[in-house]
Amino acid sequence: MALTKFSPIRYFFRTSQNIPSITHARAIAKEFNKLGDLVEYKFIRCPETHAYLNYGFVTFKNKEHTTKAISETGGFLKMGAPFEQPVDIKFEKSTMRTASK
Repeated sequence: MALTKFSPIRYFFRTSQNIPSITHARAIAKEFNKLGDLVEYKFIRCPETHAYLNYGFVTFKNKEHTTKAISETGGFLKMGAPFEQPVDIKFEKSTMRTASK
């Protein structure tokens, strides 16, 4: 059995509007999975209201494949459903270290 190289990469993301519900957050995570295998994702919430804000972090399993996929999209994703208005998602490389370090 061959071992697969694990080289995670973490991105900061921001959306063009707040995320209204867990259903919307899961739809975004599903879109992220199209760019590469996910290790984890975190949507930041307001500490007082617990509402989802318009940013978070996503960690992908394979740095090379994901970096290529994100660069091919210009660092942006656009989503329609389940949102009433289209949502733009922008990726930026995170300066935080991943847990594998």
